[in-house]
Amino acid sequence: FVAIQNLDFNRQTIDLPATYFLDLSGQDDAESTADSDKLKVVVQDFTAGPDWNPETKTGTKLKKKYLRAYLNVTLKLKSEYIQNVLKEETRFIRSCRALNEVNIDFLSYESRVFLLNQPYVLEKFMNTSEKGVRESVRVIERTIKQLVSLCIAMNEKPYVRYETPTGSRIEKYIKMLTDSETGFG
Repeated sequence: FVAIQNLDFNRQTIDLPATYFLDLSGQDDAESTADSDKLKVVVQDFTAGPDWNPETKTGTKLKKKYLRAYLNVTLKLKSEYIQNVLKEETRFIRSCRALNEVNIDFLSYESRVFLLNQPYVLEKFMNTSEKGVRESVRVIERTIKQLVSLCIAMNEKPYVRYETPTGSRIEKYIKMLTDSETGFG
């Protein structure tokens, strides 16, 4: 028996294990509230209720929606978030059997075609206001993370060539790419 349910809707309780697939690839540090909202919905499927006190055993004790949880996410979760869940949500921790972080921060439509899921990125690059420059830096940093993810998935070690004046922003970003955890460079 398989039931596919959308996290955005009210879901029914089923006495079976649940496998969650959370696509967080469209998010980055500035928009991390969407990540935590999706993860909070998953955790709430196993929590005891907003006013439940485990010491006095008073409040609303909710039934878990599913027997167990197998959680798969498309990005590395922030360690602060995981630590908060470990501290606060013991019922979810007991029910969670697996947490897999699959590093796929891109969309692949064909064997040689991929998208980084960044709409209107050229507008962000071309904006010359002070806020626009900060936004373009954030977009470039996110693009670097996505390209690293793509290279890892393809088992590729790219050779990056560029020509730029010394001290420019591009040099800094190329250094970020080559100094990443993957060992490129």
